[in-house]
Amino acid sequence: GIASLGFNTKLMPIKCGSDNWNNGGTRGIFRGYEGLMYAAENGADIINCSWGGPGYNPAEQEIINSIVDMGVLIVASAGNATKNIDEESFYPAGFNNILCVGSIQKNSRKSGFSNYGIRTDIYAPGSSIYATLPSNKYGNKSGTSMAGPVAAGLAALIKAIHPDWTPHQIAAQMRSTTDPVSNVSTDDKPKYFGKINT
Repeated sequence: GIASLGFNTKLMPIKCGSDNWNNGGTRGIFRGYEGLMYAAENGADIINCSWGGPGYNPAEQEIINSIVDMGVLIVASAGNATKNIDEESFYPAGFNNILCVGSIQKNSRKSGFSNYGIRTDIYAPGSSIYATLPSNKYGNKSGTSMAGPVAAGLAALIKAIHPDWTPHQIAAQMRSTTDPVSNVSTDDKPKYFGKINT
């Protein structure tokens, strides 16, 4: 019922949430970093993280580093609080060696809800994205959690063309060939445009 970017790619859904999340169960991501490692150890080339929250943990940074050393690109959503994620912690997007994705609208302007900052590497469509919903339904959803998978799909396309490229090469290709975010002044560009942090 839906489609996005991708060619010669496969999906590996990793479940890290409660079975009854939508029926009064505990909300949140449990063992998310273990899930990342599981995906990497089972052949994933690109991992999308449409989740995050506050709290830096050096052990989690080490997991990220190990996964990237395995040749896997991790894409993480920037978050939906309209904050500069360099001043307000948000992880995994704020970790080093992550491709951090903010959200843009159809007019290429930053979505009003999207976090931003020097760690935000690129922006992808994340406003009013047609998607699956619980209870076998469809509808439009907005958020950087919608933008992350679009960027991950593009990364998968690049990996399909260049299977020998490293995560940093894929991320650099994406950053260097994207269109600029509209309506951003020269003075404000440092707030919006980041780079892969190593």
